[in-house]
Amino acid sequence: MTEGYFWPSAQAVDHLNALLDLPATGREQDWEVELADAARLDEWVELLDGGSLEQSDRSALALLMTCSILYADGVVVRQSTLDRVRSTLHRDPAVLADMKSYWARFLQPTGDTKLDAENAEFCRNVTHMLA
Repeated sequence: MTEGYFWPSAQAVDHLNALLDLPATGREQDWEVELADAARLDEWVELLDGGSLEQSDRSALALLMTCSILYADGVVVRQSTLDRVRSTLHRDPAVLADMKSYWARFLQPTGDTKLDAENAEFCRNVTHMLA
């Protein structure tokens, strides 16, 4: 299902796991969801905005950040943080394109009407966040 869509490289994931001291075990199925942490968004947007990362690392970090927002699980994400994430993504067209590519895969029909409807709603939330 991921062919033709952005997916973070193993090298970028490994680099960010070490750089961010993430509690990765190496057994994560959905790295970007399992290690999402809305409490670290301000720290991560500073790193993303700092210009010191390669494009593949920036895209993987942006994915981790968008998942951190979408799966905040009780953590309140301030509007100022959301605005910083959005503006940082918009200043990096390659990363923004990767985010749109990653999330677009959820719009592909699965044959399961309920899952397709849930995916469409999820994509509307992502589109609002990235707009």
